[in-house]
Amino acid sequence: MRKMSIGSAQGHSLRWKYVLALMAGMLPILGCGSETSETAAAWTPELVVVVVVDTLAAGHVSHLGYDRPTTPELDALARDGVTFSDAVSPASYTAAAIPSILTSRLPDRHGVVTSWDELAEEEVTMAEVFKAEGFSTFGAVAVVNGGPLFGDDQGFDEFIELYVSHEEGETSVPGDRKRSLHMARATEFAPVIGERLDRRADGERLLLYMHMLEPHGPYDPPLPFKRQLTDERYPGPYEEGDRQHLRSRALRGQMGPVVITGIEHLYDTNVLYADHVLGEFFADLKRRGLYDEALIVVTADHGEAFWEHGERGHGDILYEEVAQVPLIVKFPAGDGPRDLSLPGLVSNMDLLPSICSWMGFPVPERELDGLSLAEYVADPTLGSPRESLLLRSVADRRRYALRFPEMKLIVQLEPEDPEFPGARQVSAEELFDLGADPAEQNDLAELRPDVSKRLRRRLLRELASLRGSQAKERGEIPAQEQELMRALGYLGGDGDL
Repeated sequence: MRKMSIGSAQGHSLRWKYVLALMAGMLPILGCGSETSETAAAWTPELVVVVVVDTLAAGHVSHLGYDRPTTPELDALARDGVTFSDAVSPASYTAAAIPSILTSRLPDRHGVVTSWDELAEEEVTMAEVFKAEGFSTFGAVAVVNGGPLFGDDQGFDEFIELYVSHEEGETSVPGDRKRSLHMARATEFAPVIGERLDRRADGERLLLYMHMLEPHGPYDPPLPFKRQLTDERYPGPYEEGDRQHLRSRALRGQMGPVVITGIEHLYDTNVLYADHVLGEFFADLKRRGLYDEALIVVTADHGEAFWEHGERGHGDILYEEVAQVPLIVKFPAGDGPRDLSLPGLVSNMDLLPSICSWMGFPVPERELDGLSLAEYVADPTLGSPRESLLLRSVADRRRYALRFPEMKLIVQLEPEDPEFPGARQVSAEELFDLGADPAEQNDLAELRPDVSKRLRRRLLRELASLRGSQAKERGEIPAQEQELMRALGYLGGDGDL
């Protein structure tokens, strides 16, 4: 999936020399800090669409090198625009990643890092930027971890929680429990998005934000999608009993190649389902005459692991199967390149400053961690502006990573000492040469202690420098939200397979 580097001993040596020079300050360090938007092109589309496909791993996207036909619609979108083949999320879980996408700030800067955090009002979101420029802002989400509970609705004129059900004639207000929650499916977006587009006024400028649940577990799409990508070693194909069989085997730890492949292929059917629904949405935009002139962005909050490093899922680990995400940008007709793949390291956190550059908007007057990709898209020979990215896991795992284009350090931190706040100690670490070992199977930490030490110092220095908003503490999570989050595998739940 990632472009391989030089495999010779000379190339290997040059790669290490580059990293050592970067850490020593002999090369410029980019990718950690704000920048001012120098507008490469002031485009004025009336419709801007931003889609987050939850848990969509770059390694399971066909146009990024996956050998199964999981994403024909996203592949077509990529042919109409630009795809970034090495896009990385700053967090391996939704609660922290979504605010980073919306604010262009690292999780440890915006502060939403646990299930009890809520985005602070002083943060500036993508919706607020568009609203200040005269856009109407509309959001629809199927994921409770990316909704108002975490403050992700900030700046939207309308924000639809698809997982909330009301009895006919009933509405809910903050604190009202006269409602029920359910696991929203991808097909529930169509009537909501269609109704908003139906009442869009002539000349109205609209930001349309969607956050889909699939392919996040449970891996249980409608049967036609299961039939297309099933494993012939299982009967069914993948009727409910087969899914429960695989799930029970996994929960009991009875793992083997056949079971792992079966579960991974179930995930692929969920990817195909999400892709199909997106294709229907793009087709609807074309029928309305909106597709060609729209700016459309599709990304994910994080990926998904299938025991490549001993664990399934996301949140706890920071290996590439969880860190790498798709990132596709389709520009208004005539305003940007088509069928272009850019290999440089970027982040989904770079979206906000990039959109500001393309649209001619001022960037928020805050310290941003995202970087504008506008010049890189306009002239790929410049290379990506991002030299590195700091990643984090869920709070109780205390794992961080420092990711370079071809190098990566993952550390496990000791619990923070309340008597010495900010003084973090590393209890374990792994070092990978991604150019030679993209699957991260060969830990070099003991073989290259000099590199590990320098990267460790830099990671801790960057982490200590992150001082931003203090997220609001919610105090408690309402009972229905807790139940839904457990069904998705959060708060100790195990129902997301």
